[in-house]
Amino acid sequence: MLDERKAKGITDTEGKAATAIDDKGDKYERGRKTLEVLSGQPQSKPAKGFGEFSPRIDRFLKEHLFADIFDSDVLNYQQRELATISGLAAMSGVESQLESHLSMGMNTGLTESQLQQVFDLIEKNISREQAATARKSLVKIIAAKQKKGK
Repeated sequence: MLDERKAKGITDTEGKAATAIDDKGDKYERGRKTLEVLSGQPQSKPAKGFGEFSPRIDRFLKEHLFADIFDSDVLNYQQRELATISGLAAMSGVESQLESHLSMGMNTGLTESQLQQVFDLIEKNISREQAATARKSLVKIIAAKQKKGK
């Protein structure tokens, strides 16, 4: 993609490089704590359900996704959630992951209005069906948050 843009005479400014992460500590624990911040809920060790069934998957998710990726300082949590939600909203068959990230995104401060703007872009650029699925997921998450009093 960058080569195509260069060929068209478009010059892109490279973003900042990520600061090195101190890997001397327990990456699993660091990832678990990051997930607690994002989800607003205590995270068991291992995760209930899939984590008990497959501790390796639990470890991979906590260490790689929530320690390595989410702890990178290139994007803040809100920006990272917005990018994740956008990607998931554009795909079919990932509603449970979308709902998890909608909840986490709202925990980071994303608003219903901002998320609706994302879904408007999904409708315009991907499909009306994908946008409708995303909007339905958002309604479900908002209702659950209201029920919990958040």
